[in-house]
Amino acid sequence: MYHTKDRPLTFGRHKGELSPIPGSKSSSTNAETPLVTYVDADHAGCKDSAKSTSGTVITMFGGTIYCKSKKQGKVSNSTGMAELYAVANMARKAEHYLQVYDDISGHRSKIHHQKYMPIHTDSNVVVKMIERGYLSSDTKHLRIAFHEVKDAVSDGTIKLYHIPGEDNPADIVTKSLPRVTHEKHADFLLQDK
Repeated sequence: MYHTKDRPLTFGRHKGELSPIPGSKSSSTNAETPLVTYVDADHAGCKDSAKSTSGTVITMFGGTIYCKSKKQGKVSNSTGMAELYAVANMARKAEHYLQVYDDISGHRSKIHHQKYMPIHTDSNVVVKMIERGYLSSDTKHLRIAFHEVKDAVSDGTIKLYHIPGEDNPADIVTKSLPRVTHEKHADFLLQDK
């Protein structure tokens, strides 16, 4: 982050307007969900332990309010497994973040109430696995994480969306990126230009 060390984190630049979701095909904003999450994971990025790194970015009204990178507790056999663990971790916390948002926005006001947390991931594998609704015999080892995500989708706490990898701002906290991609994600996170 050498090139961004003098750039401030800016919130409210758009005065309550919502930013378009990166990579979305339409230029419209997601007006019913001011709180939006982006999740990513690398696969076996740690050279010492072969553990993957999860990355999470949460925005509110288009401004970044949370950005975290954390090494996963288990070694993942595949990229899909690492991505599912990252999504499951966010699914566990979604209800808490929705409650905090409700408290901040006037506790259950009809204008700002958000019913679910949209989680954007660049993993088609995870999205298709949850849409399918069951695990194949080859993926039984993912049972707990799968059911955490599936239950959160079923009860309406989260909605899972696919976002192209090059448009996922959480990519910046999981791995080294080419300069152009890094700058694109930094501009989205900081929004100070």
